[in-house]
Amino acid sequence: MPLVAFFGAFLLAAGFEAVTQLGSTTVLFAVAAVAAAFLARLGRRPDAAFVLLAFAGAEALTRSLKAVFQRERPSFDDPIATVSS
Repeated sequence: MPLVAFFGAFLLAAGFEAVTQLGSTTVLFAVAAVAAAFLARLGRRPDAAFVLLAFAGAEALTRSLKAVFQRERPSFDDPIATVSS
C-alpha cells in the first residue's frame, strides 16, 4: 500500500472517530451545559432548566433501554488493518 494511501486511510478513520465522539455523553453534556448557561445568562431560566432536564432524561432513557435489551454490539474486521494489495 503506498504511503499516501496509508496516511489517507488513517486520517479518514481518525476523522470518522472524531465525528463519532461528537455523540458521546461528555460532548453532549458540554453542549447542553453551554446552552443552559447561555439561556440562564439571557434570563431564560425555565428554558435553561428544560435543556438540562431534557439532556438528563434522554441519557436516563438511553441507559435504561440499553440495560433492558442488552444487545451485543456488532463486530467487524478492521478494514484498514486487513487491506492487502
